[in-house]
Amino acid sequence: MTFEMISNTVAALFTLAIFSFLYKENPVYRFAEHLLVGVSMGYALPLVYKNAFIPFVYRPIFLEHKFILIIPALMGILYIFRFSKNLSWLSRYPIAFGMGIVGMGVPMSMNSSVLVQMRTAMLPIDSLNGVIVFIGTVTILMYFFFSKA
Repeated sequence: MTFEMISNTVAALFTLAIFSFLYKENPVYRFAEHLLVGVSMGYALPLVYKNAFIPFVYRPIFLEHKFILIIPALMGILYIFRFSKNLSWLSRYPIAFGMGIVGMGVPMSMNSSVLVQMRTAMLPIDSLNGVIVFIGTVTILMYFFFSKA
């Protein structure tokens, strides 16, 4: 038996174990579910440590002495407190900071998408393109204004 045949057989058995939930929850499904979560975490933790923590946190802060990166590292660590009942309020600070960053982008996206289209729709009608844009804008606005949905 080759490795490919063994791995395909194991994958098929675990797929059937997961599908056994369709009948009702059973020990075979629970075993497959817990094994999937455990193997996934066992694979993901070293991968994140090697590909994210070392090159983007440890190396810049401790080897290159870019101490300003301590602030975003601490903000990221605050997300871990989401799993604590007593300290979960600490995870709200990075969430609020992220929402503030998103809120700062709203005026810029408004300018780049909505206002440019409005400015284009308000050009004088002096060509065939202008007439087509005017008719299209008016008919679309009438459709949305008078439709029931």
